[in-house]
Amino acid sequence: MFSTTAAISDEEKDVLYRLRYEVFVVEQRKYKETANHSDRMLRDHLDDVAEHLCLLQNDQIIGSLRQVRGREHASEEMWRQFGLEDFAAFPDSFFGFSGRLMLPRTERGSLGLVNLLQTNYERGRTAGAMFDFIVCNPHLVRLYEQLGYRRYKQHFFDPNHGYNVAMVFLADDVPHLEDIRSPFLPVAQLWPSKPEISQWFHQQFPDNTTIVSAVTSPETFAKSVAEKIGAGEVPLLAEFSHDELHALIVACTRLHVEAGARLARQGDMGEELYLILEGNAEARVTDSSAARPQVIETFGRGDFFGELSVLTGKPRTSDVVATSDLDVLFFDRATLLKFMKRKPGLAAKLLLNIACVVAERLHAPCEISTA
Repeated sequence: MFSTTAAISDEEKDVLYRLRYEVFVVEQRKYKETANHSDRMLRDHLDDVAEHLCLLQNDQIIGSLRQVRGREHASEEMWRQFGLEDFAAFPDSFFGFSGRLMLPRTERGSLGLVNLLQTNYERGRTAGAMFDFIVCNPHLVRLYEQLGYRRYKQHFFDPNHGYNVAMVFLADDVPHLEDIRSPFLPVAQLWPSKPEISQWFHQQFPDNTTIVSAVTSPETFAKSVAEKIGAGEVPLLAEFSHDELHALIVACTRLHVEAGARLARQGDMGEELYLILEGNAEARVTDSSAARPQVIETFGRGDFFGELSVLTGKPRTSDVVATSDLDVLFFDRATLLKFMKRKPGLAAKLLLNIACVVAERLHAPCEISTA
């Protein structure tokens, strides 16, 4: 049985900071430069002004989420990451910033996660927050879209998190929550809906609905991707039937990436395999003996990368940088494991195709250049 409560005492917060260290620093290899390694804690200045929610199981803290309320607490980095200048017309009290979501691996798809997120939404709304901003790694975009968060600006690379997607939740956009059948809907309906904010958002970000897969029917989403690229010309999708192609596409997330963006960083933990629908990218490795990164692989339409991290769960072996604007489709390790349980035939074809391409790469002559 799960329950959620706020951490009040310093002792409770210290438990959270230690759990964070184990999840973010030890497991995910993030924040190595800013963590307190001697005390095995991870905290920052925002913890002093945030509300910390604890997820309890049998009275033990197993997860947490923090929300910083008020734009006055936003750092210069947060202004840049979230593009807060676009929201200048709204009062500081309308702003919430959620982060440091932490759960043990076994509970990351459980009702405990929904419990924690619902409580965070309810408490933020009670406090008057009308926007909730988050940043997340690409493999979490689909989850947050299904809750009601939206992509609204270009993505960015963060030294601590890697490639990130900024998203925002409009607290009182009940029609949108109804459209996507968000689990937040019953709570949202407890407050009167004010359509002015939603109307402003659509005027300010007119293209946001074109990239939100959660509000697109699976058939429409699959058709739009299939029109970009056909299974017959993509090695990853070789021998896929129409139904199998449809099942894979609707389980994936689509992402637009600007030229110059770094999608993967050598040494980071990875979750996603990317299939390029349009554009080009390069895999680069950094060698202490070379003055500049070396280009070891180039990717174009129909190619994929990130397969080793998805298959093994081990760190990325190279940087991957977009050399043009990219349109990509991706899935993560959890999606692959679900296919292995529920659609083993599809998973077998996918794994065989990945193996064949990797084998060809290993035997292909490689010309190493500098970039």
